[in-house]
Amino acid sequence: VYIALFIPLFVHMMVEFPLKLSTAHYLLFLILLYIVTSEDAEEKEVMFGKAGRLAVIASALVIYVFASAYMLRTFEDYMRFAAFNMRFVEERGEVYEDDIRPAMKNIYLRNFAVPDYMYKKALAVASPPYEDMVFIDEFLKWNKAEKLRRPVMKSFYMEGLLLYFLGTRDKENGRPYLEKALKAAEEGMRLYPNERYLIALRKSIISSGNLAGY
Repeated sequence: VYIALFIPLFVHMMVEFPLKLSTAHYLLFLILLYIVTSEDAEEKEVMFGKAGRLAVIASALVIYVFASAYMLRTFEDYMRFAAFNMRFVEERGEVYEDDIRPAMKNIYLRNFAVPDYMYKKALAVASPPYEDMVFIDEFLKWNKAEKLRRPVMKSFYMEGLLLYFLGTRDKENGRPYLEKALKAAEEGMRLYPNERYLIALRKSIISSGNLAGY
């Protein structure tokens, strides 16, 4: 009975993220749904000999053991992922990479965990003394592809914020960064015209870099 209580949690954990973030999972789900509801589907009884039945049972047991172990590992990774987010809020922007790294490697969680880590790390880096130029370069390269995969508001906002940070810390040579930051903010505003964070960022960029003509 107590084990059965975990079933809804496991199903939710294993199904929500793939269907929310993966086009491939959506297509596979629709194909399977079409197969089982198709009027042309035919039922065929498959007959196995004794050896065949034993092979099927053994295969089912192996799959069950590995699937159960993986589900438990995913549950642990998800709990550490949740702890990462709670500690980030409670400790005001502190990023504990060890908490989220397992989720970033988990095939079911990584499409959600990797962007979450990148955005939070970028937010921390954009606020001195967390100046990490290596990560900023890594983020800008990663975000270029991420905007094509999932053009969410955070992609444009964090790109603009980091470029704004680079532009303001270098008073003499920072104008190209500010121009790129303004471009990122305005790209985001085309998709999210009423987003107050993008509007405020654009105003800050223009006022700090004397870009009133843009």
